[in-house]
Amino acid sequence: MATILTILGIGLILFVHEAGHFFAARRAGVRVEVFSLGFGPRLFGWRGAETDYRISLLPLGGYVRMSGEEQNRPPRKGELGAASAGQRFLIFSGGILMNFLFALILIPILFRLGVPFEAPVVGVVEQGSPAWKAGIQEGDQLLHVGEDPMHGFRNFFAAVALSEESEIQIEIAPRVGETESRWFTIEPEFNEDSGFKRVGVGPAIMDPKLILEVLPDSLASKAGLQSGDQLTGVNGVSVSSPQEARLLLQDTSLYRKPLSLNWWRDNPNAPEIGTTTLPLPEASEEGPLQVGVRQAAVVVEENHLFPTLPFQKGDVLLEANGQPIQRLDDLATLCIQNRGFPETTFLRDGVSNKTKGVAEVSAADLLANLWLTEGDSFRVAVIPNGAAAKAGLQDHDILLRLNGEPLSDINQLSRRVQQDLEEPLEFLVARNNAPNPITIRVQPAPGPNLSYGFGFRSWRVTVKSSSLLQALHMGLTEAQRMVIEIKSTLAGMFSGKVAKKNMGGIILIGQVTHSFASEGFIPLLFFLAMISIHLGVLNLLPIPALDGGHMLLVILEKIRGKPLSSRTQGAFNMVGALLILGLVFFVTMQDISRIMG
Repeated sequence: MATILTILGIGLILFVHEAGHFFAARRAGVRVEVFSLGFGPRLFGWRGAETDYRISLLPLGGYVRMSGEEQNRPPRKGELGAASAGQRFLIFSGGILMNFLFALILIPILFRLGVPFEAPVVGVVEQGSPAWKAGIQEGDQLLHVGEDPMHGFRNFFAAVALSEESEIQIEIAPRVGETESRWFTIEPEFNEDSGFKRVGVGPAIMDPKLILEVLPDSLASKAGLQSGDQLTGVNGVSVSSPQEARLLLQDTSLYRKPLSLNWWRDNPNAPEIGTTTLPLPEASEEGPLQVGVRQAAVVVEENHLFPTLPFQKGDVLLEANGQPIQRLDDLATLCIQNRGFPETTFLRDGVSNKTKGVAEVSAADLLANLWLTEGDSFRVAVIPNGAAAKAGLQDHDILLRLNGEPLSDINQLSRRVQQDLEEPLEFLVARNNAPNPITIRVQPAPGPNLSYGFGFRSWRVTVKSSSLLQALHMGLTEAQRMVIEIKSTLAGMFSGKVAKKNMGGIILIGQVTHSFASEGFIPLLFFLAMISIHLGVLNLLPIPALDGGHMLLVILEKIRGKPLSSRTQGAFNMVGALLILGLVFFVTMQDISRIMG
């Protein structure tokens, strides 16, 4: 169904735009010969009294062909050239006006009905990121960026990525036990991988009620779990927040531990509580080959809990409660299981030290105040039962060389082994208790299947106006925000603040449209309204062969008192056509590259 809605949705936006040109031409008395959704050869359609209404092969847009567009002779009545400059300007701007009109009518209606958004709530906060340094925490509810209200996380993402100032002001709702909101000043950083500015936070992906979504015929389904069950505990440890659920489930997945879930079920007759133990997923012989290591992040960079926790910059955390530490999340998980910070062993200047447990430090405190990095060495975190573990690599071994060549980090390892995964890999390893480096050979093997077949209902909020007047105000405000976003995006691409690799074409639009269609009819319509505004703004650009380019020629004609020569106009449009074709090719290659990974 989502696929059908995707096709119909994209077709609707193209129809709206071309209908604007069509009605403007008819209003001006200009005959329309072809009304086409798509380019290239005609697939099917019907012929009216004057117009061939068709669907064409290439779904890259659409066009309206008017009588007399390509004639070199003097124009006749009913042809485009016979229309006045004002009429032609209206014809060329008709699609843009219709795009804006479509969105301005649709968005207020949707707000009156209620539009679901991804909750404007902070998910995982990257250690050491601008948000972490400012004090933003997982679970914070975003209220404003500057003066702009945050309906959903998409608004926050766009506000950060497209911010023109070096610093942004973020307001969050009162935290538990507080009565007033807080304001934070954050300086976004340009991220080379993503191609835009970020502050280092993701959206909260779990509904706070921890409602399960279970796939049919999955391990979870066969074990008796049902969609709608509410998670209350993991492996005997009660959970009360998405953060706790995330950490405990992540721990069982990464370290291949048995998994037992406590749940509450709202049955029609009487609520039911239970415990379900899930078997470990079987490893697949057809999975991608893996070495079975990650890069450990156990070197202290900043500790805002000093002296409660005595760690200093450069300390290396080794183990807690007798378990090896691979990253900060391991310590946070132990905080949940122990209801406090565990006894921890660490190295300082090569000397082993121990801290006592601290009951007052929670997982949330730890994640918000302790920053661990990889350090200068490639210290490994070994995946249990993986190829590296079976070959003898141990947690906190330091990889020095791979097949005789220096090795510095996990990215370098990934690049080197991708080309030769089927051959054994020879590592030169430094180990704490070994006087000299040792050599270990690892044969990459298929990685384990970590899917149990369940997830969580996403955290969404419905934004609904209380009156028609408020709906109109919210609709106009949101439409204005969309126009500003596309303007800022285009400006950012020219200035380098937004990487051109973020451009997308019809394939990406189709993928995103399908995603919104899967969420429901109202999310799809809201996205189509946004695309309609984007299409209108893009067509306003004075680029040859686009509507804005044609409008520019009409303006020049009014200024000069006569049109440009046919030769000049032809050259102008030819350049534009080549630019558009080049752009279509570029964004299509970008789309294909995303699909291929």
